[in-house]
Amino acid sequence: MRKTKEVLRLRFELGLGQRAIARACSINQGAVHNYLKKAAAAGIHWPLPEGWDEKRIEEALFGDRHPVEQRPRVLPDFPALREQLQRHPHLTPCADHCRPTSPRSLPLFERSLVQALERTVKRTRSRR
Repeated sequence: MRKTKEVLRLRFELGLGQRAIARACSINQGAVHNYLKKAAAAGIHWPLPEGWDEKRIEEALFGDRHPVEQRPRVLPDFPALREQLQRHPHLTPCADHCRPTSPRSLPLFERSLVQALERTVKRTRSRR
């Protein structure tokens, strides 16, 4: 919820600057600047006319906003993407846990870690 009414009150009733208003309302100083600029353009001054609430002030400052119409999202062609990825020379299928095709392409630490894990898996399988 915007704090337009409070921003206008602090500016015109107490004469605070934009930074002080921003601190008092816990909003960005740029937002305070925009509210005051729009209020001046709309001819809104303090005290507000009777019956003006936050909603009425926002309509005067920002206009009657309608929600943006959202278009339905189109899903990508997953089979075609899978085919393209399988043809890529440096990728293996995800069934291989998306590892690089060559162990030499891994950094030294990762290479030794992979080799240690592979030895552990072999030992575990041989004991069964």
